[in-house]
Amino acid sequence: MRDAPRQVFRRTSPISRVTPNRLGPFVQTPAGIAYRDGRLLICDTGLNVVHDWNLRTGAARSLGKSGAILANPVAVVVDDAGVAYVTDSESGRVVVFAVDGSQMGEILPPDDAPYRPVSLALHS
Repeated sequence: MRDAPRQVFRRTSPISRVTPNRLGPFVQTPAGIAYRDGRLLICDTGLNVVHDWNLRTGAARSLGKSGAILANPVAVVVDDAGVAYVTDSESGRVVVFAVDGSQMGEILPPDDAPYRPVSLALHS
């Protein structure tokens, strides 16, 4: 008499729902990363976007894909309100994105000074 095949059950976490087939392209060239309140943001210098994943729901979007075109996003931070600040070093600016993904504005250097931001820090 043969034994019945053993069944293995695995509990899946929210991050297991973040797969290339379900949410779009792989992260091509990851750079900066930020996490706050279930949101994972990864700068992708290969695709010139910031991938924004909600790890609780599995929803995903790309910041900088439309409107605020990013040239080289290398760092990202998220404040307490969920606003994302992204360094765009090739364009010499910091782009600010609202919680809904729309561009709120940008931070530019004074007097056209050479400016290639590569990191960010937030003071709460």
